[in-house]
Amino acid sequence: MANNLKALKIDGIEYTWDFMKSKSVLEEFAKDHNRKKNTIYEEISKLCVVTDGAVKNWFVRKNGPGDEEYVRKMAAYFGTDYRDLLKVLRSDKEEFMEELFEHMLLENDTMNRTIKLIGYLNQLAADTAKGFMGFNEFVGHHKYHGDTVQELLDYEYTGDFYPGIIYVDDDSPDHGKIVADMCVDFQHSDVVSTYDSVLNHYCGVDYKLIVHDEDPDNIFIELSGDDLCIVIENGRWYSC
Repeated sequence: MANNLKALKIDGIEYTWDFMKSKSVLEEFAKDHNRKKNTIYEEISKLCVVTDGAVKNWFVRKNGPGDEEYVRKMAAYFGTDYRDLLKVLRSDKEEFMEELFEHMLLENDTMNRTIKLIGYLNQLAADTAKGFMGFNEFVGHHKYHGDTVQELLDYEYTGDFYPGIIYVDDDSPDHGKIVADMCVDFQHSDVVSTYDSVLNHYCGVDYKLIVHDEDPDNIFIELSGDDLCIVIENGRWYSC
């Protein structure tokens, strides 16, 4: 706690003035009631029987009110709970333990995201062993039978193999992106989502995942982002 902030014991709990919370309450009140801050300082000073300069200091991080009555009168003036202007006073040990707990949560979140990324890398690596195929080529291997909707939904896949990796193979800006979800039937041939969006959502990093098909005899996946570069090919992945 700053030296110029006094501890206030209210209802059996020790508080101290919170600059950020009180400033937010003040600014929201001024906006909602179309009031200027100096006018608010003057009105609060009359309620608390202190100078308007003293009140202003409470909201510009110079010091805080040292009397419970001041806090309650300000809360009533703003139409809010007095706790919206204060924060619970914690010992150095309590603050340290709280910061440590927050740090552990952050570390656990980072670890969980890393584990998810490794899981996706392993899955993609296994899929590369099954082979690559462009999305348009994949769609072209679907043969539909009959005339009714039900008969048309009963299609036949005629490709030589069912690929593990299907990627965008047209001339669009998404060329090379790996298909994560798609809708292919007698009416549709749409890419619903790509692995870029999947990784970014679950792993929290702006990854770029591209199939390099410049050499048909040597197709591979490159994952890059966050100072990371990984090649995925032939059933394995490794850093490049």
